[in-house]
Amino acid sequence: MKPAPFVHHAPRTVDETGAVLAEVGHDGKVLAGGQSLIPVLNMRLASPGHLVDINGVTGLDAVHVTDAAGALLWTDDHQPPTAPSTWGDAEVTYRRAMFVPRATTAGRVRIEAGVFSRADGVRVPMAAANPSTSLFEVMRASNDLFVVFGDGWHGAERVEQRQANEWRWSKGDARLSFRRPQRNAVLSLEIDQPVTQVGRQSVELRVGSDLLATLDVEPGARRIHRTSLPAGRLGSGPTVELDLHVRPTFVPATMTGLGGQDTRELGVRVFNVHVGPAP
Repeated sequence: MKPAPFVHHAPRTVDETGAVLAEVGHDGKVLAGGQSLIPVLNMRLASPGHLVDINGVTGLDAVHVTDAAGALLWTDDHQPPTAPSTWGDAEVTYRRAMFVPRATTAGRVRIEAGVFSRADGVRVPMAAANPSTSLFEVMRASNDLFVVFGDGWHGAERVEQRQANEWRWSKGDARLSFRRPQRNAVLSLEIDQPVTQVGRQSVELRVGSDLLATLDVEPGARRIHRTSLPAGRLGSGPTVELDLHVRPTFVPATMTGLGGQDTRELGVRVFNVHVGPAP
């Protein structure tokens, strides 16, 4: 028996993979090796409309965070800024910010890093010059502010078994609220827009009519945007109402090629929001 017809996708990078998965939604299945999925498709026990083949996604940095007992807490596998295939004998250094998932319990964690290939799963471990540098304490930051998602947001969504991948879609206009800081602060927004057909978007951040910043969002790129929040521009009330204005927005069900039935107005995906004191 042959599988039912489906659309085959073969992304080459992590960002492309995330964009494709977001576009196809629940109508997609991931192919990684294929030893268990292919027989299921052939017997038509599953009939996805889209098959996302990640066997060609190579040269990923694997970042795994474990607890003191060695249990995996979360991962941050990603495509390095320069492809590992171009690395020589010289030291390669780059910076990458990572949010700690909200459900993480305070305590000591170990960060394990390496490079591996999706094609065969072979991993090249990296040893720190000083092993103690891979141990970190995760603790509650007493100066950070709790941020509330107000009007203009859809419900939280997540990829099962991936603690660090939960997000909310904004509408065209959305609001975040938090207690007014007593001194200058910094807003960190981890956002993306995975649907390439939408093109570049702009996100205005306003308190009332005061424009604090305009963010440019390129399709397919998940980034952390940082914006200064001067205390003198956040009003005089106990709570700051920060408005996001996203242009353009889109409705997946009306877009050619997405093949979905999602009739929601969507702006950008927000994975994490953080308001903390300015350095």
